[in-house]
Amino acid sequence: MAALMACGATVFAQPDGAGLNTDAKPMPANAANTSPGSEIFQAARDAVQMAKAVSYRVKYYGTGGMTGYTGTIQADVRMLRDTRPGGPNNGWLMRVTGSGKQRANAEALEFDVAWLTGSGVEWVDHSARKVFERRNSREARSPAYQIAVSPRLKELFEARPFSRELDPATQYTIEGEQEYDGVLCDVVLVQAQGRGRARWAIARTDGLPRRYESIVENSMMSGSTVMELSAVVVEQGDAARTTPAIVRVDVPDGYEEDRPARPAPVVNPAQDGEADAKLRAPSKDEDGMSTGGDEKGEALNVEGGVQSGDTAAGSVAVPTPPVIPRATRDQSRAGEDFVLKASDGSEVSLVALRGNVVLLEFSGSWCLPCRDSHPEIDALAEEMRGKPFRAFAVSCRDRSTESAIEKFREKNRSFGLLVKGDAVAETWGVGNYPTYFLIGTQGEVLAVKRNYEKGVTIGLLKEIALSHIEGETSRATVGSAGER
Repeated sequence: MAALMACGATVFAQPDGAGLNTDAKPMPANAANTSPGSEIFQAARDAVQMAKAVSYRVKYYGTGGMTGYTGTIQADVRMLRDTRPGGPNNGWLMRVTGSGKQRANAEALEFDVAWLTGSGVEWVDHSARKVFERRNSREARSPAYQIAVSPRLKELFEARPFSRELDPATQYTIEGEQEYDGVLCDVVLVQAQGRGRARWAIARTDGLPRRYESIVENSMMSGSTVMELSAVVVEQGDAARTTPAIVRVDVPDGYEEDRPARPAPVVNPAQDGEADAKLRAPSKDEDGMSTGGDEKGEALNVEGGVQSGDTAAGSVAVPTPPVIPRATRDQSRAGEDFVLKASDGSEVSLVALRGNVVLLEFSGSWCLPCRDSHPEIDALAEEMRGKPFRAFAVSCRDRSTESAIEKFREKNRSFGLLVKGDAVAETWGVGNYPTYFLIGTQGEVLAVKRNYEKGVTIGLLKEIALSHIEGETSRATVGSAGER
């Protein structure tokens, strides 16, 4: 629907809710949607937040009664996460190149448009044989620019990816699986509060959409607008092949450039030094707690992003995805005892694990970041063999417990799997997946981490665990000496 509105069409949608659970009561605004189907959009959100660059080819068109109101567009979209978040694209540099028309009876145009840092935008105007750049997208009054807006899938670059799809009041109908562009996808019909219905096809391989259909059904019209994605590439490493140069428009030979004048930068050495000092200062997480360890080894909240290191001259720093504000979760009951079944059929309780440092990862077989975290936890479990340390993945939001167990067993991990952990996750205040809890030998919460950073999170939790184990060993040694 948003793509349709961007094209200037006016539609009065009155969704009939057919095939959806219309008896569901709205949940509180600060609650999490745990309905079957939400895990698919959780994975999609995680995939976007972890991405440093995304590119895809898109076909945009209308069906049924929407054909006359919707243009046909084919485009290549390239996105690169910017080092300076802000502006209408929420920290993404973006370029859309292709051809199409805004309405069925309009003239087809070629376009090459780039959204720059902040609110800047540049585009090629073939009729004027110029490349224009403006500091604000509101100044881009080119027909080519208006066409290029439509094939951008906003859920990939909005501040909170898939926020409407994950809203507590959203209802899902899982329609099965289907292959798009050679990739197996989960197909879900969504009814979001205050919006019409939409059908998503989310790839199981990378968690990103392959098809989006906004459905319009009312007494006046029946049809839809469709976006089909293909050749999807997601880059997560710091050495992303997509560079700022790739997401800038090309200036064709013989074309002039119309760009705003840029004042020469003024650098005050003293201020510059102060800025460097601020960058070197310890960072704090969103709760205002230091992300560094303390000397006493007391409970530590390591929630929050990790700062990027220095980069070589001329290189482009690709930052950690920005921390997305979320509703506050009540974690006052974190660390309460539980009894869960393990994948081998045995029962595991937190009380029975006393004397061990316990690492718990609340996740699920659908969790994309866990493809990287599980090998790290596996290596940690092997390294800690013989020490008072246990690690478990806690299965949440898995539609099939048997399937989750089967997938876990295929990897032959050195750590355990606990199933049907949704009630424990709710009790402990888990609002994001994966979330990590490190529990001390006496059942105390040593650390909480509500996201995963490859090569960082598990290593940090390992340091805290080792420090705690060494401290307990030292105290036991001192106590034994005193008794003698």
